[in-house]
Amino acid sequence: MAKLKGPLHAEQAKGSIEGVTYTGWRGLSVAKRKARPVRRMRRVQPSNRSLLAFLARYWGDLTDDQRQEWRDYGANHPRPDGFGGTFQMTGHQAFISLNHERLRLYGGAIAVLTNPPTTDPVASIAEVVCSDGPASGEIVVGWSHYGTGDPADRCEVWVTRGYASPGRVEVHTQYRSEASVPGGVQTYTITGLIPEMWYWVRVRYVDQYGQVTAWVVDQWQAPKV
Repeated sequence: MAKLKGPLHAEQAKGSIEGVTYTGWRGLSVAKRKARPVRRMRRVQPSNRSLLAFLARYWGDLTDDQRQEWRDYGANHPRPDGFGGTFQMTGHQAFISLNHERLRLYGGAIAVLTNPPTTDPVASIAEVVCSDGPASGEIVVGWSHYGTGDPADRCEVWVTRGYASPGRVEVHTQYRSEASVPGGVQTYTITGLIPEMWYWVRVRYVDQYGQVTAWVVDQWQAPKV
């Protein structure tokens, strides 16, 4: 815990910036860094670490020509940066990103891409529309495509935890993976939800090479039949 004199060139500061929270304690101005546990008991984290380590070692076995192809791919396929802009991936980032999605969705038995794809996804999600399912706690998610979905690709469906009010803004960290269905499918029924709670649902199209399209979202209240 650090004592501050005139934090941020002001008499008092409250709030969080870059992981540091400015507040007051016993009449003093203090700054506290948020704890970041590194050994959380979650299945997803160690699984992702194992996959990323495997791909990092695989990158080391690529030829110089293959690495240059991935650099060119990253330069020509900018990604959203989370702040309304885009950033340019390095060749290593592009290799890891596409192969991570590919292995996560299709399983570890599928071959790792040593060369980047030369075509873009054949489809993307145009609209997501939710409706009541046939039973309590079920939401039917339907979506349409721009283009024609390929059965060899995947449509990912993610859902948040339930909220008591529809006014709650969607929280991206609260999404969890619900299903991955063939690219030609345009509907999925989410079951086991809490009746009368509100849920955010999002869908995106991922091709067989691990290339992802933008998320499209909708919100719906799980019915009580």
